[in-house]
Amino acid sequence: KVGKPNGVLEFDPPFVNVTEPQTIVTFVFDSIPGNHSVSQSTFNSPCEPLDGGFNSGFVTTDAQNPNVEWNLTVNSVNERECSKARSAPARS
Repeated sequence: KVGKPNGVLEFDPPFVNVTEPQTIVTFVFDSIPGNHSVSQSTFNSPCEPLDGGFNSGFVTTDAQNPNVEWNLTVNSVNERECSKARSAPARS
């Protein structure tokens, strides 16, 4: 889940433990209207998408679309940093 009802922009849970390749991780954007994203990044540059990494692009939530989902198929079990624009990174 991305975002909380109290307006905090963070991942909940803050990490996902993927143990099998080809696992689908669903990001649910809700609670906070506006444009959101999730992209692969690095710990040193959490707000900059990693070249060649995954990127949801902007996902818009509003009164007509309060809960929008984006699916990521994880092809390997290596650790990845992911972040959303202008906030702290999370690991998947």
